[in-house]
Amino acid sequence: MPTLRDQAVVLRRWDFSETSQTVSLFCREQGVLRGLAKGAKRERGKFCGGFEPLTRGEIVAIVKPTTDLANLIEWDLQEVYTGSRRSLRAFHAGMFLADLVDHAMSQADPHPALWDELTRALAALDGDNPETTLLRFQWATLVETGHRPELDAGPGDAPTLGFDPDAGRLVPDPGSDAAHRGVWRIRRETVDLLRRVDAWFAGGGAPDLAATDGARLRRANLFLASHLRWVIGRDLPTLAGAFPDAARRGPERGVRA
Repeated sequence: MPTLRDQAVVLRRWDFSETSQTVSLFCREQGVLRGLAKGAKRERGKFCGGFEPLTRGEIVAIVKPTTDLANLIEWDLQEVYTGSRRSLRAFHAGMFLADLVDHAMSQADPHPALWDELTRALAALDGDNPETTLLRFQWATLVETGHRPELDAGPGDAPTLGFDPDAGRLVPDPGSDAAHRGVWRIRRETVDLLRRVDAWFAGGGAPDLAATDGARLRRANLFLASHLRWVIGRDLPTLAGAFPDAARRGPERGVRA
């Protein structure tokens, strides 16, 4: 059986038995890897530091082509992202990031750029204002999965535009009956903010979002969260914790971002 050694972030962990656990990992070179760690709960073993969500380490695993679960044989904990443990808001944000990767990415589909962005995002969570971190990582996920929304609004200066989630692009403002047409409404200022984030990913330099109005950041985050929920095709368990408004405003009712 082929053995792999890779850097990984722990996304999820479940108890399998009194001494063993199943774990979902996001590996830099392997992608999402789900495996069984036999004896992981024993005090003495080859799983140094244990598997805790939102931590990084080095994994050694045996991948079996006949099963979806790899055999995890060694783990060396190397970094605990303390920012997500300083406040409930930061914790919800961190768990949403992990949940997003776990549901948006296929197993054995490596995305090293997104892995780098995840570790950067987890390190950046400071418990005070994770909005910018969430915005950058959600955009990175859409880019890496091939679902980047098209932001060419065309000519005109209308303050409100429409977004067709099926086509993944902006359309003219559909007006008050947006939900009936399957189109979301979005402010032009929200589009302008997302264009700045897009320029950063295209190599135009990191956007300075520190002075951006908090409400504007929240609207942009809610729009991307709704688009990702549309792409994935289901609600993520951590969505409401990261975005309380998402429970009331989403694709099925139309987004006013």
